[in-house]
Amino acid sequence: MATKNYLKLAKSNRFYSYFYYVDIWNRMGDRIFESHDLKVKLTDDIDDGVSDYQLVEVRIVKKDEQELINAFSEFSNKMLLTGHIDYDEYCEGIVPFFEEDEKR
Repeated sequence: MATKNYLKLAKSNRFYSYFYYVDIWNRMGDRIFESHDLKVKLTDDIDDGVSDYQLVEVRIVKKDEQELINAFSEFSNKMLLTGHIDYDEYCEGIVPFFEEDEKR
């Protein structure tokens, strides 16, 4: 089973969905989204200043939500290919933390 590397945010509305996802400083996600023909708008990012990873908040039109989730599934392999061998471990630690925070 693939590691969950994203979180759908509650602030989604009838036109747009908002997500946090884990990416690296040079935004590998931009290339992955482009390969899926997705138009994703960056709305925020959080950098912990310690690791190569950051949480990126994006907005996407609702109709493209499933394709975005499909794109997220490619991150783990792409990270391994670029030498980020601890990506899954990082996601396993950070995504549940933000899921709990989103529930409050």
